[in-house]
Amino acid sequence: MARSSSLEELGAYATRARPRRARAGPASRPRFREAAAAAKAGTWQDVDGGGVQVGDLVLEPGEFKIRLQAHEGALAGALRTNDMVAVLDDHVTPALRAEGMARDVVRLVQSARKDADLVITDRIQLQLELPAEVETAVREHEAYVAAQVLAARVAYGAVDGSGHAFEGSTEGHDVRGTLQVIATD
Repeated sequence: MARSSSLEELGAYATRARPRRARAGPASRPRFREAAAAAKAGTWQDVDGGGVQVGDLVLEPGEFKIRLQAHEGALAGALRTNDMVAVLDDHVTPALRAEGMARDVVRLVQSARKDADLVITDRIQLQLELPAEVETAVREHEAYVAAQVLAARVAYGAVDGSGHAFEGSTEGHDVRGTLQVIATD
């Protein structure tokens, strides 16, 4: 996770004054609409004493609210404290994609274990028939897959029909396999 202390590094952010009608003083109430339109347009600035000038109207503390906003289209949001912006990185790397495919295979095997009425502690032998990309992903995460499904052995290649058969898909690729109980605790 990357951290930054500069909003400019994360994108263009704007802070907006939002006049609050309920807290607006008697002098500012008649011009509230003008102030609200100017604030929405972003035409405001800080003034001495903690207030803001919105258009040609000066609002005192308590007559407005300042909000930090991420620019439109960003996977980001400001915290209510207005002191931090959280930005999500939605880029899926090849490593994340491979991990996701391995986790999908775990999900399929766990579903097959349930369908076969296996006891939660039953150890299995797993045979997987996978397209090359999925096989590479599962091999990279084989220790994880085996631990999650209690597989004492994971084999690759055409399924021979022995054991409980299952099929499904991950990332648009067909997945087939069989599992057999080899030890019961």
